[in-house]
Amino acid sequence: MKKFTIFLFLFVCSWLSAQTPEWEWLNPLPTGVSLNAVYAPSENTVWAFGDVSALLTTKDGGITAVVNYIDPQQRDLIAVSFASANVGYTVGEDGLMMKTINGGLSWSAINHTMGDLDFYSVGAASEQVVYVGASSGKLFKTADGGTTWTELNSGVTKTIYTIDVVSPNNIYAATASGGGLIQSKNEGATWTNVTPAGLTKTVKTIDFIDAANGWVAEDTNYKIFATKDSGKTWTSVALTDKYSITKILFVDNQTGFLVNAAGNVLKSIDGGATWSNPINLTINDFYDLTYVKGTNVLYAVGRYGVIAKTTDLGATWTNVSTAVYEEDFRVCKFFDEKNGMVAGGATSGFGNILLTNDGGDSWTAANYNLGSRVYGVATPTRDIWYVARQSSNLIAKTTDCGATFVEQATPLASATKHFYDVEFPNENFGMAVRSGGEIIKTEDGGANWVELATPTTKAIYAVTVLNNQNAFICGSGAFRTTDGGTTWEEMDIKIPGTFFSMNFYGDKLGYIAGYSGGYPQLTKTTDGGNTWNAINFPTDFDRFGSVWAIEIINPHAVWLGLINGDMLYSEDGGDTWNEYPRMHKSTIFGISAVGKKMYQAGNGAIIMKSSIPANLVDIEPSIVAVEDVADDQGGKVRLTIKASSNDTPVLNKIVSYSVWRENTSGLWDAIGSFSALQTNYYYYVAPTLGDSTVDAVTWSKFYVTAHTASPKLYYLSDAASGYSIDNIAPNVPGGFVAKLGDAIVELNWEISKDLDFRYFEIYRSTEENFDPTTADPIAVLTKNLYSDNEVSVGTKYYYKLAAVDFAGNRSEYTSTISALVTGAENVMGMVPEDYTISQNYPNPFNPSTTIKYGVPEESNVKVTIYNTLGEVVLNVVNTVQRAGYHVINWNASNVPSGIYFYSIEANPLSGGKGFKASMKMMLIK
Repeated sequence: MKKFTIFLFLFVCSWLSAQTPEWEWLNPLPTGVSLNAVYAPSENTVWAFGDVSALLTTKDGGITAVVNYIDPQQRDLIAVSFASANVGYTVGEDGLMMKTINGGLSWSAINHTMGDLDFYSVGAASEQVVYVGASSGKLFKTADGGTTWTELNSGVTKTIYTIDVVSPNNIYAATASGGGLIQSKNEGATWTNVTPAGLTKTVKTIDFIDAANGWVAEDTNYKIFATKDSGKTWTSVALTDKYSITKILFVDNQTGFLVNAAGNVLKSIDGGATWSNPINLTINDFYDLTYVKGTNVLYAVGRYGVIAKTTDLGATWTNVSTAVYEEDFRVCKFFDEKNGMVAGGATSGFGNILLTNDGGDSWTAANYNLGSRVYGVATPTRDIWYVARQSSNLIAKTTDCGATFVEQATPLASATKHFYDVEFPNENFGMAVRSGGEIIKTEDGGANWVELATPTTKAIYAVTVLNNQNAFICGSGAFRTTDGGTTWEEMDIKIPGTFFSMNFYGDKLGYIAGYSGGYPQLTKTTDGGNTWNAINFPTDFDRFGSVWAIEIINPHAVWLGLINGDMLYSEDGGDTWNEYPRMHKSTIFGISAVGKKMYQAGNGAIIMKSSIPANLVDIEPSIVAVEDVADDQGGKVRLTIKASSNDTPVLNKIVSYSVWRENTSGLWDAIGSFSALQTNYYYYVAPTLGDSTVDAVTWSKFYVTAHTASPKLYYLSDAASGYSIDNIAPNVPGGFVAKLGDAIVELNWEISKDLDFRYFEIYRSTEENFDPTTADPIAVLTKNLYSDNEVSVGTKYYYKLAAVDFAGNRSEYTSTISALVTGAENVMGMVPEDYTISQNYPNPFNPSTTIKYGVPEESNVKVTIYNTLGEVVLNVVNTVQRAGYHVINWNASNVPSGIYFYSIEANPLSGGKGFKASMKMMLIK
């Protein structure tokens, strides 16, 4: 099967809300939108212009195709004319004019003052000179590429359907019935009626290959008129293929082609005197035909996206477009996202059901000749279906999902009236309705049908059966029964008109739709049909027509399918409405939403598929976040729960939610519940199995169930995991002090009272305003004291302290404390008899060495280090010291290698004899 790529043009995205689904074509392919005009500048490059501003482009002869929508107002593109390889013009309904100057890569609107006339034809004499034909005989010309326009006096009052520019001074145009053929020989200044004798019907196609040779085809008389002398004389031939001729095209004065409304192609090889038997390529109308000059290639396009091609000048034709079926579909039903059906058929004589099990990518026909169009299919179960057909007094039943069918006789005598609908709430009880107001019922799965008393003799288009007692019908009126069809009462549904469609969501919420005066009508009940309220559409929606399909996605979201491909939707129960940009102009007869997919089907065998926005299908609640509860000691998480879409005040509403947690055995424990409050989100604080720490993550898994009261249903969310942590930091340690020893700093503080305390961290620096977050601690300990002996005499040290808990939370840091290291107190615990000084050790040293000296009584002591020049390197001690042996450490990392001297000068406080001595030491780095 050929593969096609389908895109919306970029600006289409701006038309859509964030919640609007985008549709993809399933049948026909590449598109089901009708293509009205075609132009092929080369054998493989083709542009086809269609309804709702569709522009189909292929660059490989139809192997792949892109469909863009080039007009934000989605007006139909009706005709096209290219003046050169780069410059082309297309026109359409409601005043649509567009132009390309880059060979069709992009198109821009032409602004004009001609109003919203429907333009049906366009002919380009040059890149600047263009003629456009419209309704009521209106004919316009531009000589400046569309900047300004002049209305010409065409002399006719009928719609100008076609224009053929033979040369700048030789232009033909043709009109609807009664207008005929007109010609201008002076660039459109004046026009002359040159209608051939016998031409009385509408002309939609003219083709002159030169000034002398031309052909004109009547739309409905099936006649072709030919001239070989510039219209002085004409000959005509009547075709036996009696279908509306939509396009005639000659490639030379002998070889010509035409296409018609029967999907036929005919060829002439004698200048149009005779024509071949028709080649039928489709049941749909062909609208246009184009020839690639200098080749044997032609393309034809038409209704519902049909595209055909010949590469051998018409000897053989192939369909570029593909379709599994071309008749109308009236039914669209899916059981899940993959398995479903569409059903319909021709107006008479043929009906069909197509089945898919892959979401519409492929289809197979049910093995049963239904004989006539299918209007209704009831599917009480996945396997059991009941089929109602046009022009039949039989109901067809399958119990094997369409593999086989059994025809069930009904008590209705006439087979000329149509069954329009059939409905079964279960596999045994059901009703069917017909075009003459007839209603039949079965209570045994169709083995026996009985005719019921009817409240109307007019057509009944739809039936909804809620159960064995309660049912609704609608057509020219709307009626209900509460006793299984024995009696019927007319309902006041608050809207006028004829009603084609009806749908219920459960047994309370329902809609009935139709039209009145050409405008859409919709009414709604929320109490099972006891009362109805008209739905008010926006005032500008009066441009829409009848409603043929209703699909209720949830209690809030409802989709409507209308005539002409319009689709309306509401996400708030009908209070506000939006229009979905049209993809086609086929009546949408069926919409089916199941799971997260939505399908539509209608005229022209169109089938499309989309993904339903998540906000419309989330009947199940969902856990959208599992987050730790901030600023607590752990053990809890906060669940953010998105409510079920049924958490509303309508039928089957959610009344409560339950929260479940998986235990260590893999089982699920109910840990709490709460009432539904008809809000969009809920927040629930749930206990966890344990806290996560710096050593390991402890996960807890949860799910949520949403519960209804009657019937007792529940909807289950997917599981979601999270973890809790203690995120409250310990208190700042108190009582942090430093005591100075002899070449040592003693640190003390209070014991932590935090229950989750794990350890202390001590930070040190020689800078007073240091930042502990940029450094590693010098000690990690659980006690409340620490001796720092990795210090140097004469250096002032600054300290901060913090406490850390098991979750890794760190307290704020203490205030900074400091200590200036000056020496050590009586390291040996003895008192010398006299002043002493010892040789430093080690010696030589790098970079630290120890100096020991003795003081016999309390004295003023000064210890100084000098270099060989006698310069003071460091005053190590200069203070009063008690009697005893003292030790100092000197770190010489900041001085160069060499000989140094250390001296001691001590004077007793008693006034006795002092002491002075010095010794040499060597630093080798």
